[in-house]
Amino acid sequence: DKVRDFYHDKKIIIYYNKRREMVEFERNTVIGGRLIVGRLKYDKPSIAADEVSLYPSAMKLYEYPVGKRTFLNRKCHPRIMEDYRNKLNAGEEVKPSMMRVKFEINNKCIIPLLPVKDSDPKALIKTGDFTVTELQQAIKHGKYKILEVMFVIEFETKAKIFEKFVDTFFDKRLVYKMQMVLEYDTNKEKNNQSPKYKNLDVLQDLCKLIMNS
Repeated sequence: DKVRDFYHDKKIIIYYNKRREMVEFERNTVIGGRLIVGRLKYDKPSIAADEVSLYPSAMKLYEYPVGKRTFLNRKCHPRIMEDYRNKLNAGEEVKPSMMRVKFEINNKCIIPLLPVKDSDPKALIKTGDFTVTELQQAIKHGKYKILEVMFVIEFETKAKIFEKFVDTFFDKRLVYKMQMVLEYDTNKEKNNQSPKYKNLDVLQDLCKLIMNS
């Protein structure tokens, strides 16, 4: 976190939660390693391909919630919770936020767009923690329905906070890899390359790990 903070624009204010339950809630709203299938059947000629640097790409290209936060719940803010529910179901824009919601799954939806850990896979009504972006996508493409908004962390605005961070380490990695090409001895296997080559390999790999941390 300290490395990423060093590279983001200091004019953009970022707050961190110190309360354990809030940290856990925020982590629960972001599910990593997911692949959403757009089409189950594709009849046209195609090739198998692998993507690289997906996490850094998402960090660089998209905006993330920043600024002051407002904590809202259904007991103290019932009208705001109802307003959130209505706006989400209507496809209207809402502030950057993270939410705990009860939702109804479209029974015609084959692929679950809002996964809930350790839940009944056959259940059509579930409760989970998600970012507002995921909820909007599930409502738009999966015809999901929000039944109740229970808790919200609402952010003041959003901004590109990882752009400089990703550019810095991506460029460093490219430089190291280019130097590796110049240092590579075609008469030797990779494991038998020079100490300089191996050092460069460690450095480029370190840049990759930092970007994906």
